[in-house]
Amino acid sequence: MEPSSSQQLHAGSVHAESKTHLTQKTIDARPTDMDALPPSRHIVCNAAKLKHEGCRVHVVVNGRRVSVLRTDSGLHCMDSLCYHGAGPLTSGDIEEVNGRECIVCPWHGYKVTLDTGEKLYRSTVFIDGKLQKAGWQSVGSRQRVHLAYEEDGQVVVELNLTDVQVESDKYAYRDRDV
Repeated sequence: MEPSSSQQLHAGSVHAESKTHLTQKTIDARPTDMDALPPSRHIVCNAAKLKHEGCRVHVVVNGRRVSVLRTDSGLHCMDSLCYHGAGPLTSGDIEEVNGRECIVCPWHGYKVTLDTGEKLYRSTVFIDGKLQKAGWQSVGSRQRVHLAYEEDGQVVVELNLTDVQVESDKYAYRDRDV
């Protein structure tokens, strides 16, 4: 059973020493005036809900589970469930990895960039017969990201539904078993 919009869930935060709460809405987020916004744009909440760094909302937009997060660089939106195993990716902590903001999957520790949905990993090399840590690398985009921004005191999401398949697509819709 999905939580109601009034339930508060505990989430990781941008700073390990401070925890924030997030709100989950399980209703379809649709414009109140269908003529006011094109079909790809959806008002998901009042901007005050995402006023502070670390705040998050989890919503269903046209059947797709997405989360909007506020970090020090602004608003970010991505599919809520992890591409790897449908874990609660967007409840994970935010970390900077090699100069990029990433969300860390609480189930497996995968680091996923907020801006592109790329999975980052630390590569290794053998030096003098010993395995050594090397630089950070990307395996490419695995988590679908969407556009989120503020407009007239509201948070608006534009779904990125390109024809290119992304691994998180298989878990994105609430009518599919996960």
